[in-house]
Amino acid sequence: MNEKLSAKAIRDLVTIFVVAVIALVVAFYFDAFEELQRWAQRYERWEIDELVIVPLIFGLMFVFYFWRRWKELKVEASKREEAQNALEGSEKRFRSLVQNAKDVIMLMNADGTVGYLNPAVEEMLGYKPDDIVGT
Repeated sequence: MNEKLSAKAIRDLVTIFVVAVIALVVAFYFDAFEELQRWAQRYERWEIDELVIVPLIFGLMFVFYFWRRWKELKVEASKREEAQNALEGSEKRFRSLVQNAKDVIMLMNADGTVGYLNPAVEEMLGYKPDDIVGT
């Protein structure tokens, strides 16, 4: 989608970045990476490097953020579609009511010309609605 990032999206990205930086500072301060390396060597003989963990943490955070944002956009699109369908249904009911009314219904434009006349005008006055609209 070609949508600009909203203020909420930018705020979320900044929050993720700040949390990631704080997490990395705390991890380095408490030697968390060395502990992970010791654990991995003791149990599984893995080679864990800070240069692998840091992008992994950032990658997981951004994947989570964009997955959540995608779900929000999907919900917003669904709500817009529901609102559009409700509006179309309401418009159909209104058109049906106006078209089938036995009274003359006339809508005027801002400039004082007739914008709409329902078909009842022909039965009551003998004029076709298209003859009067625009006058």
